[in-house]
Amino acid sequence: MGGNTQSKKGTIQRPTKRPLPNLAGQFSELQPFLLDDVSHDMTELGSGSYAVVKKITRRGETYAAKQLHASLFQFASPEEKNFLLSQFARECRLLQRAAHPNVVKFVGLHLDQTLPLPYLVMEYMQATLSGHLDKNGSPDSPTALRILSDVALGLQFLHKHIPAIIHRDLSANNVLLSSNLLAKISDLGMAKIIDQGGQKSKMTQTKAPGTPSYMPPEALRDKPHYDTSIDTFSFGVLMVHVLSGQWPLPVHGNKVDPNNPNQLIALTEFQCRMKYIKDAGLDHPLMPLIEDCLHNNPMNRPNAPDIAETVMAVMADEIMPKIYVAIKNYESKTSYELSSQVGERFLVYGDALSGGSLVKVASRSSRQVGYIPKGTIHKLENLYMSTKIYIAQRKEEVSISSKEFMFVLDREGSWLYVEVLSSGKKGLVPNKHIVKFKPMDETE
Repeated sequence: MGGNTQSKKGTIQRPTKRPLPNLAGQFSELQPFLLDDVSHDMTELGSGSYAVVKKITRRGETYAAKQLHASLFQFASPEEKNFLLSQFARECRLLQRAAHPNVVKFVGLHLDQTLPLPYLVMEYMQATLSGHLDKNGSPDSPTALRILSDVALGLQFLHKHIPAIIHRDLSANNVLLSSNLLAKISDLGMAKIIDQGGQKSKMTQTKAPGTPSYMPPEALRDKPHYDTSIDTFSFGVLMVHVLSGQWPLPVHGNKVDPNNPNQLIALTEFQCRMKYIKDAGLDHPLMPLIEDCLHNNPMNRPNAPDIAETVMAVMADEIMPKIYVAIKNYESKTSYELSSQVGERFLVYGDALSGGSLVKVASRSSRQVGYIPKGTIHKLENLYMSTKIYIAQRKEEVSISSKEFMFVLDREGSWLYVEVLSSGKKGLVPNKHIVKFKPMDETE
């Protein structure tokens, strides 16, 4: 979009070169993130009772910008205005700190020329998960698993963050999709920080504001007590939503007590969604995890790392990901980047050659899941998939004997980084001393 492009919903305003204003009060620490050269139109991407999200453009790139509704301030008292601004500033700071491939990216702040309320500027995503499901129904199994694994990794990051972050409104409405269906958690406006070191023994007593059909029973009480397991429950509902393609509205009721035929007991949360669970498939490999996440007792629900590991394991069985081997040592710097050692093997989910600088993997040795830089790994071909096998012509310093079959893992100039099939040894061999071994059915 250019500076004078017309929008269907309004005319884009040309950016005005002017000194950046000073942000005061709750926004003062976000001053370094204030953006200039911003054009915005009146096209709305979404709206709720709290804020509106509009499309903006900066230096040729499209972004999404969230701003509080001006109407909220029209009759608000000074105390109410201060509270609204403090909550919005808190969301900005929280998103700025929550940098993860599966959490929507914070870009900065933009101050409207006509209204002294800043916009929270985020990366632009193509659609909400709920909109995608409404339009297209349940995706195919590999796509569904990739979406769920993305959300699971984002949730793992939030819960392992120090201090831990409870989203409190995880639903298909707050999962955004890119054009290639990469999923990211969005909208931390209702999120709550709990300084508990990941322990479930300390709980908050603030009323949960999330989507009712995604909320566990303990969050809907008059005086609720809940912790990170509120998001675990919501993820269970999300799995049902994605796999069934339908919004899983619970139908509460009673059933006969199996221990006392004369007494009725309430249906469990899992049973309340049975219509959609059946549509998702009772034999689906994720169904045991769904049942655990929807457990009525929050203490019996799995934590986010266990959820991520389970979803990844199911995806490994379903999609048969390619195996890659580490060619460089890499020491993790954040909670979502895994360490790697030369020779370590990873299952890679999705296309490792597209997207950003990180690739989603599961370590075959530690079973940890997360992200590592693409430059630290190289594809290790499967023996049964048209493998390029090479044979050594002479012995070299890396103690690789002649006539050894090997994989070529990487190239560094005139050297090849190889792995010997018989011994598993790895090392560099001069390019000129090995030749490709062609299977008998391969023609020139």
